[in-house]
Amino acid sequence: MRIINIETIPFEPCFTGGGYAMSFVIQNTLYDQLVRITLEDGSQGVGENVRWPAVPMEEAEAAEAEMIEALKGRPLADLAGLIQTWCAQGRPWRGLCFALDTAYHHLISQKLGVPLVSLLGGPTEGDAQTYLSLSSEAPDDMAEVVRSKGAAFAVIQAKLGIGEVSDDIDRVRAVLNVMTPDQLLLADFNGALSVEQALTHLGELDDPRLIWEEPCNTYDENLELARKLAAPLMFDQSMIDLETYVRAVEDRAAHSVVIKPALLGSLSASRTARDMCATASIKMRIDGPWCGQIGAWAALSVAAGSQPGRVLASIDLTEPIETPSDLIVRNWPNRIAPSLTANLVGIFDDYLLQCQ
Repeated sequence: MRIINIETIPFEPCFTGGGYAMSFVIQNTLYDQLVRITLEDGSQGVGENVRWPAVPMEEAEAAEAEMIEALKGRPLADLAGLIQTWCAQGRPWRGLCFALDTAYHHLISQKLGVPLVSLLGGPTEGDAQTYLSLSSEAPDDMAEVVRSKGAAFAVIQAKLGIGEVSDDIDRVRAVLNVMTPDQLLLADFNGALSVEQALTHLGELDDPRLIWEEPCNTYDENLELARKLAAPLMFDQSMIDLETYVRAVEDRAAHSVVIKPALLGSLSASRTARDMCATASIKMRIDGPWCGQIGAWAALSVAAGSQPGRVLASIDLTEPIETPSDLIVRNWPNRIAPSLTANLVGIFDDYLLQCQ
């Protein structure tokens, strides 16, 4: 079955409030796309191009144009191999790879009549515990958000890396002071520190509720830090490909890892990383960059398919975005699940009408 058409439309919703601040960027608007593949029998699959905000737009657009041109008239069966090749070329390629791979799985799930979460090896009724993510703000402001919204969450994430490291330590202290004894805090630097900075400052806090998330920029730096620092570390964006997850399993230095399907560029690769880490008893958080409901639904389908007890948390990736979130289901307090009746083609058509 050949691909006869690939359509893209801009998807550019705003963030709520004053944007979302983390160490390397303050996001005010998403610059993503919705993507639809049409096959010669008329069947359609839809995905979301979740562009990584650290990648310059011109790099992403150049990679995307090359990929779309290469797919014209190709058999659908070629797509999985092409995605694997493109993902290996780096993150400018992976946003559209994620969209195409989601559309590919969407097509297969429709033809087989099974939900995406089951196609990815999970239970039909799978779900995941969610967490509260705090934008990097003044310590008192972050603490106030935890007071007003945090009681329902077992896991809280605090974005750090803006200003001096001492400011971040103040942020962490302020949040810990208003948390309950049984909550966990992921203190997320997004790779903003050197190993020397981390060793100097992170030892100032000793709290069993605290996990340092991605203090340094590369896997090797985080590995060095994890072996020297007497505190648990979660590795995030430095987990750049499946080979890095293999290293994490072999090294046994990370307390936990993050799997972001949009950054890996593939639901299949994300499932492999998930199952490999679960088998090795490494805890995971599975989510991704902020995005619209199609990208959020796809990433959550990976999280909801994990073995029980292996995923620390996931999140509705539409939370700070001014966009519908109909594909994320909340049947139980503090738990989220992907919709089993997702009408992705209808969502695409609605946005297409808005763009005309």
